Amino acid sequence: MKVSELEATPDELRAHWLTNRLRDNGHLPRGKVVTVNIKVAEKHHFALEVSYSADASDSSPRNFILKWYRSEYPFGLGEGLFFDQIAPAMSDPPVPLFYDVRVGWNAGETHILLEDLSASHFVASPPYDCLSRETFEQVVDAYLEVHVRWWDHPRIGQSDILRDTGAGVAHEAISAQVIRRNEQHFSNEVLPARIDQLRGTFGGGWKEFCKRVIASWADMFVERIRRGTGLTLVHGDAQLGNVLLPRNPQLDRPVIIDWEGCIRGIGVWDLARTMIQTELPSNKRLEIEEVLLARYQAALVERGIKDYSREACIADYRLSVLANIPHALVWESNSYIESAMRAYRDWECDELLR
Repeated sequence: MKVSELEATPDELRAHWLTNRLRDNGHLPRGKVVTVNIKVAEKHHFALEVSYSADASDSSPRNFILKWYRSEYPFGLGEGLFFDQIAPAMSDPPVPLFYDVRVGWNAGETHILLEDLSASHFVASPPYDCLSRETFEQVVDAYLEVHVRWWDHPRIGQSDILRDTGAGVAHEAISAQVIRRNEQHFSNEVLPARIDQLRGTFGGGWKEFCKRVIASWADMFVERIRRGTGLTLVHGDAQLGNVLLPRNPQLDRPVIIDWEGCIRGIGVWDLARTMIQTELPSNKRLEIEEVLLARYQAALVERGIKDYSREACIADYRLSVLANIPHALVWESNSYIESAMRAYRDWECDELLR
């Protein structure tokens, strides 16, 4: 069954397909799916509500999220890889339960069948200044679970993890060649296309400033990954929009979704991008960042990452703040780049420019 056919497929065929997928993975030991109602159909995302035959277990899940990526959308392979190989290798990953994963390495079409957490979790909406410090700590703890599991692990150096998804990102620690290609893309294509839009906001000298930021980021990132240590699996598109927060924090924890961009990188990139994307005022953001970084680094040491000092953590965070400026240029969001510039000043990143 192709994704383009899902809505047009007769209900009994949808039910037959879902029955087989659940049975094959041990999630439907008896009974069968009788009806499948598509509540939401958006791009790669389907919200399904199902009913079962009378002999099915009462505990069988009734609601699912089906992510089905067409072959022309290659990023689906990254999320498929994550749920097919990375999450199963973790004891308790901070992600939704997954009932079925099929990665189409040849055809390119991938699907992932996940639990629907809308009853127990929600996505916070801006402004984020109403969120408590404890909420941010729980989010960082969720990222930490992934980072510590894959810290300097040989698996993140394999070719499927280090897949090249094209130019336009500032966090992928694939190779020096990829970083240099992104440097050229930012300087020669992205910046000229955005400069007129931003000159009025940031004034004269903005183009020259951005060129220095891009060149300095690239030089520092190449030097940083040359060591080959202190790297982990990062989410890449870290932001509160990709975190499901628990309605009852006493019962549940945050869950991270949308792993399309998972890649080898610097762990605190996920923290820096999350905090910059909140667009919080400097004083509020800095107060939270200082707590989060101390918590993150201490937790890494406690979990066995002994050679990652507080100083190294801060240096990586400042590099990640710097990286958010070219990254924000690609996103074409003035509010994002303004927030990145505030963080740049707050963390005195002008000292990093070469």
